Amino acid sequence: MKLRFFVLFFFFTLYSAVSAQTFSVTVDNVSVNGDVGDELVVHMTMKNITSSDLVLYMVRSINDQPLEWSSTFCFTFCYPPTLDSLVTEPVFSSSPLAAGEERILEFHVFALTTGGTGNYQIKIGDSRSGQIEVINLVATTETTGFENATLLPNGFSLEQNYPNPFNPTTSISYSLTEAGYVSFAVFDALGKEVKAISEGYRNTGSYKLHFDGNDLSSGIYIYQLSVNNKILSKKMLLEK
Repeated sequence: MKLRFFVLFFFFTLYSAVSAQTFSVTVDNVSVNGDVGDELVVHMTMKNITSSDLVLYMVRSINDQPLEWSSTFCFTFCYPPTLDSLVTEPVFSSSPLAAGEERILEFHVFALTTGGTGNYQIKIGDSRSGQIEVINLVATTETTGFENATLLPNGFSLEQNYPNPFNPTTSISYSLTEAGYVSFAVFDALGKEVKAISEGYRNTGSYKLHFDGNDLSSGIYIYQLSVNNKILSKKMLLEK
């Protein structure tokens, strides 16, 4: 009789520990919208509600999106889009959440060249307690207001780089209807210039620039074309 009571008590204690809540998650918006070429972002605030450090894992369990889209997790920086899971530990350049700490997890969707809808599922969990929170997200873009080629009335145009995402090289096509000195600048997501490229003097016509991002880290970049005081720019994604 005593043994049976012990077994039942042990089972109840184990079940309670597994069911205990150790963290909370709040999401700013489970549905985001934009135009083709936009970077859509969802912010998820995770909070450790225990009195000790807490290691959480994040898994992108559903990643159903148009072929030319890409998505990724971000803490202090964005991880490669090919990474489907991460943990708040040093191996991922992170750390456990301290008691009572709140930390924002960002989920970025890069809707680069086509319109459509992306469906995503994010699971955030604590292996120690067994708690899992499931977040379903939807990202939608429209093609209005955006074209694959940015074109000014005088015919000065800049194409979307191809391939995109790229690793580590890509091609950028552009067209001129008046001659001039052509230069390119590449900026990171914070607006810092990371490369400057001089194409020199170009006559009217169509050209192609081959860009090498071998010395850059994975992430989204802005490439900017300048000629005769006219400027055009587009986004591209380096995925290593």
